Amino acid sequence: MHTASTLPVLWCHGVVDDVIPFSYGEDALAFLRDSVAIPSLNLAFRVYDDLGHTTQDNELSDVASWIQGILG
Repeated sequence: MHTASTLPVLWCHGVVDDVIPFSYGEDALAFLRDSVAIPSLNLAFRVYDDLGHTTQDNELSDVASWIQGILG
């Protein structure tokens, strides 16, 4: 069982997201680190320069790889 301090988090965000500004993703990650006390080592932030408010194959591939890494 994970507690906040051991919870692994993957946050993916597109730079050109026109629904949720990129800065909100950065702020959310800072909140998880600073207020929820999730260590930076447990936070993965993936940035996609050409990604809007949608998904892309390379993002989904990153998610799958991240999950495989968590599950071992």
